[in-house]
Amino acid sequence: GAIHTQITSTIQPITIKDCYFQNAQSNVGGAICIERSSASNSIIEITNCVFNHSTSSSFSGHAIYIDNSTLDTITISFCYCIDCGTNQATSSVYLDASKFEFLDNEITFSGDSDCGCLRARSATSHIYRNNIFRNSYSNNNLVSAGIHDDSPQINSHIEIENNIFERINGETQGRCILFDQISTVNMRNNSIQNCPS
Repeated sequence: GAIHTQITSTIQPITIKDCYFQNAQSNVGGAICIERSSASNSIIEITNCVFNHSTSSSFSGHAIYIDNSTLDTITISFCYCIDCGTNQATSSVYLDASKFEFLDNEITFSGDSDCGCLRARSATSHIYRNNIFRNSYSNNNLVSAGIHDDSPQINSHIEIENNIFERINGETQGRCILFDQISTVNMRNNSIQNCPS
């Protein structure tokens, strides 16, 4: 990524704030790539950032990629992703993280882009609140074009509240929201509009 941190066994915070990324390109995590170890226990905050046409050539996370975070407390808020990604089996944001809050963000594509919005894994607590997901498309029948949250931990909790899903298209069941395995899910006050198969 344009910003890459690979930290093990640390409690030092990571804060990325008020940044603008234009055409950032990388093999993993086009703009931001954060790779953790299971012993890392930090506060990670990404806030008020713009990602414009960021891409990753091999994995999900064209704008943001966080991997192997088991103890960190992550907040991503007030960020705007524009046209980040073109690969049908990937997503603009990839979060392999036990605990995160994804708040007041927008992931949008200018047309029907062949890319998903957000892929998350390993939930103990995943919170999605006040976000907008717009104009994404996936023709991969195993991948959601909206939120795809899979492989939760035992007794996990996922909360999806006050989000807007608009023109989320694809070939899979759950094109707006897909859970690969069952966990405790609370969904409230979400708007799903113009999402044809």
